[in-house]
Amino acid sequence: MVISADVLGTKIATGGLEQTISRLAAAETVAGIFLPPIIAFSIAYLSASFQLVFIVGLIALSLALLVSLFINFPQTDLRFNLAAAMLPSNNTNPEKSLFAQAQFLIGLKDGFFFSLLGVIALHFTGNLQGWGVFSFFLGLASLVFEVLYTRFFKQSQSLTITGAGAIIFTLFAVVFVANFNLLGLVFFALGNTLLAATFGISLSSSLAQISSLDSSEEDLSTEYALFSQIYKNFGRFIPVTILLLLNANLTDPGIFEGVIIAVSLVPFAILGVVSKSFALRHPSALQQQQP
Repeated sequence: MVISADVLGTKIATGGLEQTISRLAAAETVAGIFLPPIIAFSIAYLSASFQLVFIVGLIALSLALLVSLFINFPQTDLRFNLAAAMLPSNNTNPEKSLFAQAQFLIGLKDGFFFSLLGVIALHFTGNLQGWGVFSFFLGLASLVFEVLYTRFFKQSQSLTITGAGAIIFTLFAVVFVANFNLLGLVFFALGNTLLAATFGISLSSSLAQISSLDSSEEDLSTEYALFSQIYKNFGRFIPVTILLLLNANLTDPGIFEGVIIAVSLVPFAILGVVSKSFALRHPSALQQQQP
């Protein structure tokens, strides 16, 4: 599912339809708003069994499949070169190594949140109902951030706004480390949600512009989607592995706090890599070169 989303995001962004990307992101956010509290309260009050989670998941997947049958998605031939999909070779794209570095750092940033943010939220809220309420308001905030972003900011401002989101995220991470409790988690989660909104809309289209530099005449959407997932997953593996090796424990959060501060600085490294891209710094020059 993630690779499919990357394929669609790459094809849509290279077609210049950034607003469509924002709509897809908003639709995903809406689903994320309501499912956590529904599942949490259903388990707590209806069945007291996690089997209901699998039933709801099956229904959701079935509905997603049904809806997908009526949507005209961009077409892809699904062909790709396996070596090119794994190695940051510059044979046909001079900025593919930058693309690989950015994807690795994105994975490094996401690795901590991929599974652990929900666990920390459950730890501080104390029960599934509290976790459901927390997740509901966090998803609602995500939708608000995305709507405000697409309404008031232009694509040309993307790196600047993403940089502002990175600064806010780092400040809220410091607040969380200084106040390792539910209130601190609320600030931290909101900062991460704001960062995710700017990264999800701006950075995805920016990276798609880098992938569009490829001189190959073939449809490389699937190839770049697999390429991005390989390097993202390398990055995601590192924070969780560090916490496991150091035997991190929420009752003694020193290790968690150190990792949180380290992760909060990664967005600046991502922006540093992306800002080196000629395609993003001089988009008008590239447009003039196009027939």
